[in-house]
Amino acid sequence: MAQALLTAVFVGFTGLVATAVLGLRGADVSRHISFGIFSTLITLLAHSMMMFYLIGKGKAVKDAMAEHGVAGDYYRRFASARKTR
Repeated sequence: MAQALLTAVFVGFTGLVATAVLGLRGADVSRHISFGIFSTLITLLAHSMMMFYLIGKGKAVKDAMAEHGVAGDYYRRFASARKTR
């Protein structure tokens, strides 16, 4: 899953760079607009997938800790680590 997320972010970023290059050249405005919309949608999809992935991963950690009876503040530490990045 992480490779798919990184690939989607890379494709979206590459598309946005290509869109900027096309826009700065000013030759083909319709292609610039098409690339921009496509790249923005890919970037939006990647960020949405990351958000749901991190929510699901946090829930899985919390459930695994409850299932195995792990005591401590591990879940709070995981949550604070995710908030700082």
